[in-house]
Amino acid sequence: MFYFHRPHSAALLASILFAALAPLPAAAQDARDRMIVPGKRVGAITATSTQAELARIYGPANVRPTKIHVGEGEMAPGLTILPGTADEVKVQFAQTGRRIEFVRIHGRNSGWRTHSGIRMGMAAAALHKLNGRPFSITGFGWDYPGRVINWRGGRMGGPAKLLVLELGATRKVPVAAERKVLGEGPFSSAHPVIRQKQLVVRSMLIRLKP
Repeated sequence: MFYFHRPHSAALLASILFAALAPLPAAAQDARDRMIVPGKRVGAITATSTQAELARIYGPANVRPTKIHVGEGEMAPGLTILPGTADEVKVQFAQTGRRIEFVRIHGRNSGWRTHSGIRMGMAAAALHKLNGRPFSITGFGWDYPGRVINWRGGRMGGPAKLLVLELGATRKVPVAAERKVLGEGPFSSAHPVIRQKQLVVRSMLIRLKP
C-alpha cells in the first residue's frame, strides 16, 4: 500500500483548494453569466464566438439566426440569443460574417449589467452619479435620440465608443420645453429639460473588439 508523504499531500490539497477558489476566466462560458465588459464580452459572447459555440453554451433553441437592421435600410447578419426572454440579446456580425461586432440589449427587465454597474432601466441621475459629472447625449426628435456620446472625462471616461446607451423619457414635458432639446445636439445631461424628462436606460449597444 502506498501513502502520500505529508508535505506532498499538503501541497496537493493546497493546489486543489486554489483551483476551486480561483475566479472564472474573463470569457467564462457560462449561460447564466450576465456580466458585460465593453470591448471584451457580453456574458459568454465574445468577438470570436461562432454560432456553434454559442449554441453549445446557451442551447440550440436559444440561438437563432436573424437579420439586424443597421439603419438606412441596411441589414447585417446576426443572431438572437435567449429569444423571447427578459435577457434576449441581438448579436450583429461584421459584414464579413467572421466575427461579432456588436451586441444589442433592449429588454426592460433584463438582468444584464456592466462591470461598472450600468443596467437596463437605470436612471440618468444614477449614471450622472456613477460618472461623477454630467455627460453628453444626443437630442430628441430624430433617428438616434437620447444616446450617450461622451462621458466628458468623468469616471466612465471620454467618448462612448465601446458602450452606447440609449436613454428614453419616463415623463412628458411641455412642447415648448421639448423644442429646446431637439436634434443631434449634443446636450448636457444636466440640461434642465433633460432632467425634467427623467431619462432611463432603454437599450445598450456593446462593441466587441477582435
